[in-house]
Amino acid sequence: MYLRILKKDLKRKKTMNVILLLFIILATMFAASSVSNIVSVIGGLDYYFEKADLSDHFVITLNGNSDDIEEHLKNISNVRDYRREDQLFFNDISLTKNGKKLADFPNTGLILDIGNAKLNYFDKENEILKKVPEGYAYFTGSLTSGIEIAPDEEFQLKLGDTELTLKYKGLAKDAFLGSEMFSNPRIIINNADYEKYLADESVSANNQSSVFYINGYDKKALESDLSDIPEAQFNKGINIVR
Repeated sequence: MYLRILKKDLKRKKTMNVILLLFIILATMFAASSVSNIVSVIGGLDYYFEKADLSDHFVITLNGNSDDIEEHLKNISNVRDYRREDQLFFNDISLTKNGKKLADFPNTGLILDIGNAKLNYFDKENEILKKVPEGYAYFTGSLTSGIEIAPDEEFQLKLGDTELTLKYKGLAKDAFLGSEMFSNPRIIINNADYEKYLADESVSANNQSSVFYINGYDKKALESDLSDIPEAQFNKGINIVR
């Protein structure tokens, strides 16, 4: 009986049924396309992170206690290996162009000597950044958003009593801090320029920072094992980057 009623309804409402069928087909196609795009994006990110040589866990310290953290890591059995990337930190008022602040960012910026890079950074052509000419600098992450500066234009970066005039070389892609969710941009410079800042006693005493890239034998347990690292400004696993 119910089958006969259903057949009659289908005959009476052929047009609506055809429209409903087309709607279902279109919805299925859109859903399949969305899933495919998501899979492609996730696969692309995984490939990018692999090429950048990202680690399982990240620790940033701004307290000049990098040696203490390194000693702490040596005593954690679940730490398979780690890389220490020393750098200097600055804030947005230190970065100017023609006497005016170049960019606004709420958190600390980092200055990296390309010779001490422990990740793979990439230029706009997606080539690994292996050197920076003396007197030039690459910008990464949120620092490149909304600023008015062109390649080879000069800007000033002051730390302590040392102010250098550098030229903007271009964008560098940073797999860790380059995401818009982070407001910790990096400036990547030449070793000679980095050493000029480090020779300033006030900079050496007050602006030293380190980023640790840490891999573990048990990735799931690693975050718990590293939770008691002393005085770390940032202490998170890879999922925070994804």
